[in-house]
Amino acid sequence: MKGDPRVGHESLTPGAGFLWACGLGFAVTGLALFYPVLNGAFFGDDWALYLAQPAAHISSAFSEARPFSTYRPIQLLLVATSQAFLGDSTLPVHLLNLALHTALAVLVVRALVSFGVPAVGAALGGLYITASQLAASAVGGNDTISLTLGTLAGSGALLLMCPLSPERAARPSLAAVAFAVALFSKESSVGYLPLLALLAWLRWARRAGGLRKVVLSTACFGAVTLLYLVLRARAGGAVPDLATNQYVRFGVHVFQNIALLGLAAVVPLSTTRIFVGLAEHRWLWPAAGALSALALVAFVTWGMARAGKLQLVASFALASVVLLSPVLLLVHVSELYAYAVLPLVAVLFGWSAGSLVTRGAGLAQRLAAAFATLVLAANAWAAHEDALAMARNGVEARALMPQLLEHMRSLPPSGTAVLVEPPLDVPNYSVFQVSGFVGVLLPQEAIPEMTGRGDVQMLSVASGEPLPDPCLGCVFLSLAPGNRIVPMP
Repeated sequence: MKGDPRVGHESLTPGAGFLWACGLGFAVTGLALFYPVLNGAFFGDDWALYLAQPAAHISSAFSEARPFSTYRPIQLLLVATSQAFLGDSTLPVHLLNLALHTALAVLVVRALVSFGVPAVGAALGGLYITASQLAASAVGGNDTISLTLGTLAGSGALLLMCPLSPERAARPSLAAVAFAVALFSKESSVGYLPLLALLAWLRWARRAGGLRKVVLSTACFGAVTLLYLVLRARAGGAVPDLATNQYVRFGVHVFQNIALLGLAAVVPLSTTRIFVGLAEHRWLWPAAGALSALALVAFVTWGMARAGKLQLVASFALASVVLLSPVLLLVHVSELYAYAVLPLVAVLFGWSAGSLVTRGAGLAQRLAAAFATLVLAANAWAAHEDALAMARNGVEARALMPQLLEHMRSLPPSGTAVLVEPPLDVPNYSVFQVSGFVGVLLPQEAIPEMTGRGDVQMLSVASGEPLPDPCLGCVFLSLAPGNRIVPMP
């Protein structure tokens, strides 16, 4: 009907074809960026999910806590199934990670479209997820299905509550199912619980009879969490111990963790280069990282102000802190946890970029388009660089592990392999830059399966540290040139 504003609006709303096209584009982009690590070998924490008898873990996945006494049954089920039917190749798991990562990018596009963001902004938000420098570790790890699937399912649960779209019907039952998938993928997904309860309150609390819906939906989310905690306890999942302060504690480090994870979520440059620069007191990369992060925050703030949604910047920042709250007490936090808030950052980026590129004029519009392109290109370069580094780490670990296992199998009864780490030329950082024995350190729970012996253990000491003395049954091992593991005299 002529003059009906809805007609023009609907004609500009991207349809299902747009989502499929975005998904295909994101998948191709992901393959181009992460192909070096898609068939990368086990290294680092991956060994905790190297299963000598994978078929035995398929039926027991929901009744055992592994790896590192964590309860992630969906991840264990998927990894065990892959190894049971497809062997030791990491390619199936990494391809699954890439598929989940691509689906997360499409979910961001879907969210932006439902919020009324122009198609170009929605596509840019999806590209931000796809090319993020955080994505290499998520796609290229064998123990990161918990991260990719947990984030996809948790973000899907939030979207099913239709935030910012009150005219659309929420689906709390489906949201509860998605939340369950997130929880049984990764324990830190409990951070979605308060956000889901808040969305239920905001949607129904002020409506007639809405309080009942709030109580029922929140009780449903709570029941899912309780079920998870009960099964986790029965499986022997580790419980954080604040009394020892060994792994978790209250303190100033909580704010440091917030800063670290916040920087990792928004900086478009390589965090490896930034960290190594800090550790070696070379300030070019740290300064560039800080400036680029500030520039991105300013860009998002500008774009959201132009769209009349400036309050969402603070709201999403607070939501990110709530989502990450289960890990903020950790004494040592990995930047990988920032992946969980990547969809929130991508939504803000796409919304801002869409507002500035489609509604701007002249120089401002061109500058906005150039900056958005630069952010995506910088992220893509950093992500590809990290994928190459992870692939190199896998090659080194593949050469070292058979030697290490041979030494451990020949240990005396109740013996200990003491790995003496060589002096580092450059600092180890996350999963991207490792040297020495870091890539082949085995968790105790994996040693019996890897060596066939349940009486031996492994200990790592840094070069220059005093060696254990006395150490009955100890064999001291060091690295010789050519990646050879040799006993110390």
